[in-house]
Amino acid sequence: MVSPTVPELQKSLAPKFRPSVTQLTKWLNSIHKSRRATARMRNSGKLPKDLRRVHANNRQNDKKLRRIKAAKELFRKNNPNVTDYNKESLLRMLTDRAFHSPKMSDTDEEDRSKTVVNVYDLSWRSAELKHLLRNVLDPKSASSTTAQLQRKRNYSDEIQRYDFPPPAKAPNWACNEQEDVLKHLLRNVLDPKSASSTTTQLQRKRNYSDEIQRYDFPPPAKAPNWACNEQEDVVYDTEFLKHLLRNVLDPKSASSTTTQLQRKRNYSDEIQRYDFPPPAKAPNWACNEQEDVVYDTEFVQTEGEDEPSFANTSSSKISAEQE
Repeated sequence: MVSPTVPELQKSLAPKFRPSVTQLTKWLNSIHKSRRATARMRNSGKLPKDLRRVHANNRQNDKKLRRIKAAKELFRKNNPNVTDYNKESLLRMLTDRAFHSPKMSDTDEEDRSKTVVNVYDLSWRSAELKHLLRNVLDPKSASSTTAQLQRKRNYSDEIQRYDFPPPAKAPNWACNEQEDVLKHLLRNVLDPKSASSTTTQLQRKRNYSDEIQRYDFPPPAKAPNWACNEQEDVVYDTEFLKHLLRNVLDPKSASSTTTQLQRKRNYSDEIQRYDFPPPAKAPNWACNEQEDVVYDTEFVQTEGEDEPSFANTSSSKISAEQE
């Protein structure tokens, strides 16, 4: 089918366009693939759902482009509503679809013959971000275009909302302070979705008692801020590394091996200690806040060594006296 079609297309497009045989073949294959996929969805009854998805994506993309155009216009005119924001950062944020709320069409309750658009909120979005989008950029976009919105928009942030974590690069001013958003996401969003999409159900009851059943561990190095609690005055504030090593890992290690320690361990941190700076890659949670720690050691270079080393002040004085 492709072979006789390509020469005819080349004749029709010439002389203004001169695509190669390879280009035309790829175009025809893409059209055929798209129509074949559409036919399969129509036969399986999934086509209406897919059309709604495509329509919603196109509508959200159009909204994104309108807001970007409005923001550029406001920056050009030095509008006071946007002058406090970094232009490059704000425009980059507006190009990300994750910052724009999804919409769903529904029947108007007042007039059943009409439809309205329900605008769903995202739980992580701050009041400042919603004000910027809805009360600054959207009105500006509406006033600068001749094509006006035909259907009413309904905003009900308490009812029409999705509980999602913020995008990884969302600025602080755009996010709400959400408590336990990670636990909510895992337990109330992902776990129920997982349970509803599999035929194998959990057989035993899950008990959650976060105050009693918990482990005191530091967060992973790459954990985003929204996934972590702000912890005040707990064991793992400045003494956490020692707590983790001595009270968590050492007992676990002792219980999981048949070879037990034969000699008693004495801990006297005030007496038995070395004054060394922390390793260069030590995370903040593993280090104490030390005052004047630099003055406890001298940075000296000993004879016969190419690299400088740390030497304790008191020990270097004793060595000098002995000589």
